[in-house]
Amino acid sequence: MKERATAGCKVRILLMHPQNAAVPQYLNPAIKLGGHGDLVEDMNRTYALFEELAREQPNLEVRRITTGCLHEQIVRHESTMLVALLLYAEGSARIPLLECTAASPLYHAMLADFDTLWKINSAS
Repeated sequence: MKERATAGCKVRILLMHPQNAAVPQYLNPAIKLGGHGDLVEDMNRTYALFEELAREQPNLEVRRITTGCLHEQIVRHESTMLVALLLYAEGSARIPLLECTAASPLYHAMLADFDTLWKINSAS
């Protein structure tokens, strides 16, 4: 990401805020992956990493979601998108990964969801 940003690509990273009311609902007690405290620590470490990169690279911007909720992880590169669906019944190692192109309705739906969350969670 840092290399792409240095080359002029705008990189936007959107992460859930630990205080978002939806965060505890991501945890399925039947899946032993740590608890709420572990998740909050991971979220804060991840944000700190990307925030540091954003300070070094003006083309990289990171925001936290306090309003709304992510139900997927999205990686977009030019006209291709990977979408990892966040499922309550599955651990992160078993979530489905979808690939789509800009011609797909899924691509446009995911892009619109990301853009909406980006706009309503302005930079702090």
